[in-house]
Amino acid sequence: MVIDLINNKIQALYLTLFVSSCLLFQPIRSFEVSKNSDVLVLNKDNIASAIQQNEFIVITFYAPWCPYSKEWLPKLEETARILKKQKSNIVMARIDADSEANSVVTEIYKIDGFPTILLFKKGSSNEYTGKRNPSQLIDWLKTWTKNDQQKK
Repeated sequence: MVIDLINNKIQALYLTLFVSSCLLFQPIRSFEVSKNSDVLVLNKDNIASAIQQNEFIVITFYAPWCPYSKEWLPKLEETARILKKQKSNIVMARIDADSEANSVVTEIYKIDGFPTILLFKKGSSNEYTGKRNPSQLIDWLKTWTKNDQQKK
């Protein structure tokens, strides 16, 4: 319990330092959205600002060669469409975590398997470990964001 708390604090500190350095030394980059897609495409240059600018953002760290990632990405698109229809403020995004250009991101978030799905909420992250299907992910997201969305 104490070790988990310390690890969460350390992860939050790394995230804060990463976000701060990105904001200080690089211009904020725009986010790419694929045609006919509601999923943001992130990279090392814009992930920090995406996390900072969105109250809730779910980022899938994937590898293009991974069969589990290939299976999940269309379901990610479906999840984003469902959330958009529900007028949710939860943003769905993806990042090629196997790309050499994004290796720093993989290290910061300790990504060691694909796909890894993280919900970022107020600078902290929670990993989704349930079944990779839209309905179960959405149920999990509603649980994690319920109190924050009711305050509005």
